[in-house]
Parts: sequence; structure tokens; C-alpha cells
Amino acid sequence: MQFEYCMPTRVICGADNIKKLDELMPNGPVFIVSDRIMVRIGVTEQMKEILAPRRVEIFAEVEPNPSFETADKAAAIAREIGAIGVIGIGGGSTMDVAKAAAMLVNNEGSIEDYINGGKALANDRAFLICIPTTAGTGSEVSNVGVFTDHKANTKKPWVSFKFLPDIALLDPVMTYSLPPRITSATGLDALCHAVESYWCLARNPIAQSYSIMAVKLVMENLMTAFNEPKNEEARTNMSTASLLGGLAMGQTRTTACHGISFGLTTNFGIDHGTACVLTLPSMIRRFSPAVEEEMNALVKTVGFESPEAFACRVEEIMDETGISRRLSDYGIKDSDLDMLAELGASALVTKNSPVQLSKRDVYDTLLAIL
Repeated sequence: MQFEYCMPTRVICGADNIKKLDELMPNGPVFIVSDRIMVRIGVTEQMKEILAPRRVEIFAEVEPNPSFETADKAAAIAREIGAIGVIGIGGGSTMDVAKAAAMLVNNEGSIEDYINGGKALANDRAFLICIPTTAGTGSEVSNVGVFTDHKANTKKPWVSFKFLPDIALLDPVMTYSLPPRITSATGLDALCHAVESYWCLARNPIAQSYSIMAVKLVMENLMTAFNEPKNEEARTNMSTASLLGGLAMGQTRTTACHGISFGLTTNFGIDHGTACVLTLPSMIRRFSPAVEEEMNALVKTVGFESPEAFACRVEEIMDETGISRRLSDYGIKDSDLDMLAELGASALVTKNSPVQLSKRDVYDTLLAIL
């Protein structure tokens, strides 16, 4: 067995941790990448007051599945103010853009130069704090950012251990405002991270230990968080599950569920968590025989008799939280499947699956849930 493990991020978890920003951030101008909800409910203004009298600029123009262009726009503003620190507060898209801005503020060029052109970073990034407002992406402790390349019509990862934030600030209060539908989709994204990391070719015992606890926390707390949005225990447990899933996935990468999701998000606007979980039950059934001993251990630890029972429960959660399991409900037609199968089978993370999938395998998987 050979593997690497790197986790330099300081994790601080607890209610109202946002009030610690001044003592955590070095002196100098700060660039905040936020989602629009945090602006609307006044959280970013509160952050500016906490960080005063430094110069603080806020960027709240991040779209779902952020583009190269958005990352470059954020980086240009961070360069303009000479940001010594960057804070990402929001979901995975927001934190990914914050990571890119932190990387580019002291380095020349476009994000495209680094992802497509293989350009090497000449200088260290800015100090980086990530504050998740969803409980699913794990981006606050992952070494990857994912961005949409509109020229190639697909999503592309930028992977670097330099992407690991200096501080991950978990404040479950920040997740109270999540609508139930997003609570479910992001929570199931955390589940995908954990399960995919657990069975992938690059799996290792450290990441698998995180995965087991992440799966357990999601299965025991997601429905409570969905039904009781201000349940602090459930929200804290879901934030922890997201963190653990991110720790696992950041070390090993994901597999086919994520690989197939890229075409679904880019071409049909399906949110990331939903796009990933759509094929999770299918992949549990397909991959479990190839990693039988490990999957049996996982499902029994988290309270299921078999991988099949686990897959069925994932489907039930989707039904109970209003996430359709049929691709046709998202505007996908039979004529779209060949393109989606090609994108899914060719994605790099799909090749990290414990069973190698052909284009036909992916096509058949998609057809079964059309």
C-alpha cells in the first residue's frame, strides 16, 4: 500500500465562530468572496465591522459551477486592493472562487493558464479562510477547486495542496438559512464524497476512517436538519460530516458519480449535489462486489444489513426530500445520453472507480434512470 496524506488546515468548529475573524486574519486588506444570501442577510456587513479598520472588498457574483471568467474577475479585484487575505463564505462554488483568487492575487495570468496551460505558480497564495454555509461540499478542507471551462463545455478541476485553506471556520449557525432542498442536495453531496473516497482506487486507511464517520453522520442527521433547520446538533453534525467527507475526498479524489455529474451540471444546470447523487445508488450496486469486504464493513458500521439496503435508503432520502431520481425530470432526453456518457466515461475521476466503466456502461446507467 502506498499513499500520501497532507492536512495543514486549522479547523475551528463552533457556533458564532465568525466573530473570531479579526484575531485570525493577518493585518492588511481583505477580499471576501460571498454568496448573495450572506450579503442580503447582513453577514458580510457584520464581517466588515469585525475586520475594521482594514480595507475590505466584497465579491458576491459567483454563479453555480463557477466559470474561468468569474474566477479571473475575482482575482483582478483581489490584486487591485493588494489583498493579504481572502475569505470565502458560502457554498462550494464560492469557496472555490475564493481559493482561485487567493492563488492568483500574487501570481500573473488567468486561471486558464494554470488549468489548461500547465503554468506553474511562481509565488505563494494569500492567507485563506473558508467558512462553509452549506454542509456538503467539504471545500473548506479540500485541495481542489472545480471551474467551468465554457470553451470546452465542461468542468475542470484545479488540484494543488496549496489550495488547502489556512483555516476552515465551521459555524453551524451559518447553515440555518439553508432551504430544505439545498440542505438535502448538499448533504447528499457530502455522502457522495465519503462513499466515493471510501471505494476509489486511491483509497487509504486514513481517508476511509473519515469516510465511515461522515456516512454515519449524514445518515443519522440529514433528515433532522431537513425537517428542523435550526436544530443546532443536527446542523453541527452535518457540518462535521461535510468536513470529514472533504478531508477524505481531498486526499483520494472522487469517482464515477462525480465524473458523470460534470455533464449534468454544465449542460442542464442541475445543482452539483443532485447531479452527483443521481447515480450513487446505481454505483453502490455496481461497485460493491468489487470491494465487497470493505463495503460490507461500511454499511454494517452505519446500520445497514447490506449494500443493497444502503442504496435503497439513499433512494428513499431522495424521495422524501423532493429530489427526483429520473433524469427526464431535469429536461434530459434519450438523445442527450450519448453525449453525457462520453463526458462521464472520459472524466479523469471516473477512472478512479474500483470498476472501470466504458462509455456503454455509463450510457446504460443513465438510461436506467431516464
